[in-house]
Amino acid sequence: MWRLFPDWPERSVGGWPLPYLLTHAGSELMSYAYSVSDPIAKLLPAGTEIPYGTAEGGGFGISVSPIDGGEGIAVYWQQSDTGWVYLKEDKGYSRHVIKGAPNEFCVRAKQDLGHNVHVWFGQRTPMGLPESVHYFSDSDGRMRIAAIKSGGSFIFTHPELHEGPYKIERLISLEGATTPMQIDDPTTPMNLTSMLSADRSTVTIELHEHNRALGHIILDAAALDQVIEKLGELRMQMRDQVATEIPSGIGLPSIVDPAWRTHMPPHSSIPGPSLALRHPGFGWVSFIFPSTEARAIAEWLMRATSQGQDR
Repeated sequence: MWRLFPDWPERSVGGWPLPYLLTHAGSELMSYAYSVSDPIAKLLPAGTEIPYGTAEGGGFGISVSPIDGGEGIAVYWQQSDTGWVYLKEDKGYSRHVIKGAPNEFCVRAKQDLGHNVHVWFGQRTPMGLPESVHYFSDSDGRMRIAAIKSGGSFIFTHPELHEGPYKIERLISLEGATTPMQIDDPTTPMNLTSMLSADRSTVTIELHEHNRALGHIILDAAALDQVIEKLGELRMQMRDQVATEIPSGIGLPSIVDPAWRTHMPPHSSIPGPSLALRHPGFGWVSFIFPSTEARAIAEWLMRATSQGQDR
């Protein structure tokens, strides 16, 4: 259901869809946001932030989220700076209208109604140095969108200017460090899940069969580094090699301002200098560039830096 609304070509449906998760304990409202920017967004220069959108320009944004574990529903319409709080009662729901920007809406809901509410849209404040950048390409491999993350917020830009329509479907986790990862075994009815502890000091990996846990292992940072390093070594030896070009349709996360170290060739057999980059998830990764490639990279970086200053 949560895919139905953005994929449906018609926009004359009144109200909004409410997607629910069905579990053995019953149904649970799934918090979500739906946002459409102005059609003029495709005409923005490369590198320009994609705006939220205005009602006059065709933009639309709505946030829907549960209240206090099922006590009600909070709905916020971004373009009108208006929200609605629906509180569960014996014979239905009571409706409360609250005007104001997203943060004001949350504060007034707490003051006037005594409930904590969540809104997917935040105040537009200047963004500091980003934590990471995720590049997303379409099915043809063209880089279309860059999602820049800072804390729990994202802004979206067009890294390059492209004409014509396109479609990208991606999942972005606001709390990537605490989101469980699940890997299914295609040959047996087993799957592997991983989860970060609440204090972020350990990772738990569990093996399941038919939704029954068979066992688990708890790894601290040093032990997890060893596992990642070993898996990387095994990945390099696999017959199906990592693609030499960025595959089309993938999201490419990029680390902002990584630490780096360089070393001159230690022996005449080494074709060029080495460059080591610090990745916060994979550790230090080192590359050796032939002298011609090192010069080409340096020249391209100088040109790109100059263009960025002139923008």
